[in-house]
Amino acid sequence: MRMVKQRATTDGTTAMDCGVCTIAILTDLPYEKILVDMPNYRAVNDHDWMRYLNLLGFEVVQVDNNNPPMGLQLYCGVTALLNGATIDHAVAVDEEGRIFDPANGVPEPGKHTLQKCVEFGTFKVRCCFTVRDRRLM
Repeated sequence: MRMVKQRATTDGTTAMDCGVCTIAILTDLPYEKILVDMPNYRAVNDHDWMRYLNLLGFEVVQVDNNNPPMGLQLYCGVTALLNGATIDHAVAVDEEGRIFDPANGVPEPGKHTLQKCVEFGTFKVRCCFTVRDRRLM
């Protein structure tokens, strides 16, 4: 997986583009291509991202939030806990269960597993989908 980090806006705040970044990580497509396809990304929900992945030629299957499978890449919509606030967020998970989090200032890609982050209370999984390129099946 190629790491893609969230961008800063012109006023220095974060663009809230974790969905764009997570899709770029899972598909290996350029961030800019996804942004062109989904310019209103802030209004896009997890299921909208899955429809987009289907249009790109990826097989997407919703899986159990409490027991996501190993051995497949995942898109996970999570609720992150940060300084007492909850934030809707998206992360990619590799075949070994390691998180690729597009947020800035988080541990390096692949350092923590989704399971450990859930156990520790960093994330609560809202939804989880396997993502596989149909061309490789």
